[in-house]
Amino acid sequence: MASLTYTSSPIKYGIEDLIERRQNCDDFCYFLKHYSPTVYKYRTTESPEQIKKHVLNCEKTQYVISQVARENDEDVKTVEERARLIVEEMAAHIGMGTLRSFGYILSKLMRQLYSNINVNRQGIEKLRAAVEEHPVVYMPTHRSYVDFILLSYVCFLYGLPMPVVATGLDFMGMGGMNSLLRNCGSFFIRRSFVNDKLYWNIFSEYVQVHLRNGVPPVEFFIEGTRSRSGKSLVPKFGFLSTIAEPFFKTQLLDVVVVPITISYERTLEESLYAFEMLGVPKPPESTKGLFKVRQILNQNFGKIHFNVAEPIALSEFCKLKMYKRIHHPGPKLLFSLTQDEQNFCKDLAYHIVRQHQAHSVISPFVLIASLLLTYLQVGKRCISLNEFSERLSWLKDLISQLGGSICWKDGETSEHVLRNCVSVHGSIVEVKPDLESSQLFIHPVT
Repeated sequence: MASLTYTSSPIKYGIEDLIERRQNCDDFCYFLKHYSPTVYKYRTTESPEQIKKHVLNCEKTQYVISQVARENDEDVKTVEERARLIVEEMAAHIGMGTLRSFGYILSKLMRQLYSNINVNRQGIEKLRAAVEEHPVVYMPTHRSYVDFILLSYVCFLYGLPMPVVATGLDFMGMGGMNSLLRNCGSFFIRRSFVNDKLYWNIFSEYVQVHLRNGVPPVEFFIEGTRSRSGKSLVPKFGFLSTIAEPFFKTQLLDVVVVPITISYERTLEESLYAFEMLGVPKPPESTKGLFKVRQILNQNFGKIHFNVAEPIALSEFCKLKMYKRIHHPGPKLLFSLTQDEQNFCKDLAYHIVRQHQAHSVISPFVLIASLLLTYLQVGKRCISLNEFSERLSWLKDLISQLGGSICWKDGETSEHVLRNCVSVHGSIVEVKPDLESSQLFIHPVT
């Protein structure tokens, strides 16, 4: 097992490097192994087809269909057909054959692209305990498209249940990739549908039937979209209110939310993000665009840190904010969250984001970039390696004193860390000798 220490880190768990763990394993045989994950002990198992029928035929969906037909002066059969098409478009199907094949390819790619994938083992065991006792919702950070792929990969390796993942409908335009994603657990949803009563009901019922069944877990990104800057985005409350609803209706005794922080030394979308932050429109998702990824296969993207925070039980969080309502007044079909319950969801959303931040690991390159920008502001484009190393050590110590977690091994020198970062980010910064002074200088690539 690999050992890694984060300086002044609140993440005081054993760390295991997946790259090292898988180094001498036969990937083909490994992904053919028997997969028997830890599952919720009170689960109800339904096939994807049974779930779709349940969503369409449940009392609430039938009520909304009749209501929409009446409001729009449409035939009920027409609205029912529209509802059926929405469910068919949305529904996921986890196929183990597809997952095994994709896992085999992914294992090869991970070793090619990353030097380390550090997983917090104690967090994994806490997640395993939560999965067995309660319906669980995975809530990772969203910094890259690698996020949901990596989470499923980790679940397979550690014998945890594979989630169904809320995925943007724009991925449906990716040719054969949409089938691959669907068979790996993606369920496709529109980016915005708050004013579409029929769609909102089908979406919420689809998510809630998975929670009531207990398997598979549901995964969604509380930030809604990828953060291009690496900073946390304002959380979205709609999905959180959907998973809280069966809890407030007392259909479930509890639901456990698990914040997961995935920190990258360098994201695959680095260049794309730079253009988007300059105002260049985001290109549409396409299979052609995916094949362009081949251009980066020989690059080094450094380390990934996968940290699982303390699972959050809604019942426990509720005790801190309000009393759980035992009975909701009025017909169950007309259920809506009260203002107190909506405030509860907002408090929970911001708490999840704070947990994401508390368990993030800062790459030393973030410190290097900050220092370079400071020097550039005062007109210095080249800085001697010795001077820069001293400043880097000072900044690292300052962040450590403030409680930040930095990927910096105990005893590792600033110059060694700096050179490692330059090897990963060579397209942005470089170290060159100065012939006159015989010193090494660091400067941005121009």
